[in-house]
This record gives sequence, structure tokens and C-alpha cells, in this order.
Amino acid sequence: MDYQSYRNTAFKYWETRRIIWNVILCVVSIPSYLFCAGLAVGIGDRPEFDLTWVIIHFMAAAVGANVCYTLAYAVEFYFAFGKHHEDYLERGRSFVFFLGCVAGIFLAIAGGREIALLQYPV
Repeated sequence: MDYQSYRNTAFKYWETRRIIWNVILCVVSIPSYLFCAGLAVGIGDRPEFDLTWVIIHFMAAAVGANVCYTLAYAVEFYFAFGKHHEDYLERGRSFVFFLGCVAGIFLAIAGGREIALLQYPV
């Protein structure tokens, strides 16, 4: 496989999964924020800023998460033409995506919590 066709294949693989990545992070980070903010509201804390700033913080976190997602391309092209290329294409890509999603889930939980703590400082 030449470089151009491999690049197109890799791009198609990772960019179709970027949608899944963003959905997973939203599904995890928003409930994390709501849970932590709900606890703060329940005990009577006053917010430092309104919903507009919460949305801005989530958008900034999404940009950061998508920058981190592009590190998958570094892994992809590291294995692109190595001796374990075929094994990587069969199992490695899925494993890298899985590990990235697991790490992203933990960071999204922490991110939602931190946004709530910014809004409702202790």
C-alpha cells in the first residue's frame, strides 16, 4: 500500500470514530457536571458564573479533547510501515481506540466535576 492510500484509509478510520469519541465524552462529562453541581446547589452554594460560562468551559474542554484525539494519528503513522503493520491494522487500531476512550472517560468525568467546582467553589 502506498502512502497516499494508507493516509486516506487512516483518515477515514479515525475521523468516523471521532463522532463516537465526542458522544462518549458528552455522555460522561455532562452527568458528572450535573451531579457535582446538583450537590453544590443542594447544600445552598451560590454560583460564581451562569450557564453561558458553563457552556464556554465545556466547549473549551471539547476542543482540548479533540486535540488529544489527534494523537491517534501519531500512533497510526508510527506503525504505518513497520514490521507489525498487519497486526496493528487487524487489532491494534481497535485497541488504541479503546484505550483512548477509557482514558477519555476518566478525564471527562474529572472535567465535568472541575467545571462544577469552578462554578460552585468550596
